[in-house]
Amino acid sequence: MRRVTSFSRGAKGATVVATLIDAGKGELESFSVRSKAADMGPEQRMGLSLQVLARTEPVARLAERHGVSRKFCYGLAGKSSEALSEAYAPAVGEEDVLFHLPVTERWLRQFVVAQVLIGHTSFRGVQELLRDLFDHKISLGAIYNIVHETVEAARKINAGENLSGIRRGAHDEIFQARSPVLVGVDIPSTYCYLLAAEEDCGETAWGVHLLDLAERGLRPDGTIADGGRGQRAGQAAAWPGVPCWEDIFHSEMDLGSLVYYLENRAKGCTTARQKLERRMSRAKAHGEGGTLSKRLAVARAAEKQAVELAKDVRTLSDWMRHDILSLAGPDERSRRRLFDFRRSARRETRRYCAALPDLPRDRPRRLRTPGRQPQDARILAAPGPTSPHAPGPPPLGRGRRPGGHEGHPAGQLHRREPQQPPALLLRPPPPPG
Repeated sequence: MRRVTSFSRGAKGATVVATLIDAGKGELESFSVRSKAADMGPEQRMGLSLQVLARTEPVARLAERHGVSRKFCYGLAGKSSEALSEAYAPAVGEEDVLFHLPVTERWLRQFVVAQVLIGHTSFRGVQELLRDLFDHKISLGAIYNIVHETVEAARKINAGENLSGIRRGAHDEIFQARSPVLVGVDIPSTYCYLLAAEEDCGETAWGVHLLDLAERGLRPDGTIADGGRGQRAGQAAAWPGVPCWEDIFHSEMDLGSLVYYLENRAKGCTTARQKLERRMSRAKAHGEGGTLSKRLAVARAAEKQAVELAKDVRTLSDWMRHDILSLAGPDERSRRRLFDFRRSARRETRRYCAALPDLPRDRPRRLRTPGRQPQDARILAAPGPTSPHAPGPPPLGRGRRPGGHEGHPAGQLHRREPQQPPALLLRPPPPPG
């Protein structure tokens, strides 16, 4: 008897097994067998796919337990992974349009001016923005012409402003390409009422511009400036009787330079002493310690003096900044008494400094700290917020925050953000009266 078995795949995945038994009569008997994978329902398939994705057990063990093949398990896991990715994929579609912007030549000119003045963008940066975002080509010369035409228009607007509402101003010189530019700013509002390029910053240049400003109604109660002689002489000639108070920035800067110098000098003396001690240790090992004993004693004495001097000058500097020159502080009489005490302490420190050996640097240069009577009077006589009959602001500087004097103009300028838009010439001045 001859027996032949054949396998074939049905339409629904069932395997049809046909057994041909040659019994001499050629009889054919057929029967079908369903696999366990075909009998699994949706929930069972989902659970198996989650187990495969969780990777808590080997796939081979899961396949053996459920009576299916590993290929079937991987197929279920792939379908589940695709479904999860599709469910959590970001929505693909066109974003909603907020508004449509009609770009005209006038709008492009405004864009160029805004990028230069507000965005601090260079001419080439403006050129790249228009090229990449708007597909618009513009030359550097065109940008230059737009900016300078706007400056001329702004000058005409500024020339018609009434400046009688400005009560306190700050004057200084800035330099552009080594050429002086005279600057005047209203302290409370930071409105720039003077911005003029000149060949020099002498008395004549300042006096002419201040006279022009007086014709437009500018007559402040007082101004704050540095110790420039031309600036002060020009104001005295153009605005007689208007006080010009001394700023404290330069004094504090020089005090800081002195403290920095003396602290570095003390560190240098400490380094020199440590080197000599290491050399002394090596010399003692060879029985030659006496050759460096005198130099080491001098270095230790110099280090002690340098460290004490640096600490004393640091204390005097802190007194000047936080007690004498601070925005919120005592009245003028108390400031003068504190300054006189500080001056006497500085004389002692100066004699102490003269006796200090110059190691490792030369003596510091003569600093522009308050010490001469005219300059002391300009700095300390400026009326502060605690003075009942004060017509103007206290000295402007980097003292502590004004505490209870938030309404004082110098305190407002002190708290202002450091980054200000450069287009101050387009900002309106304070109203008159």
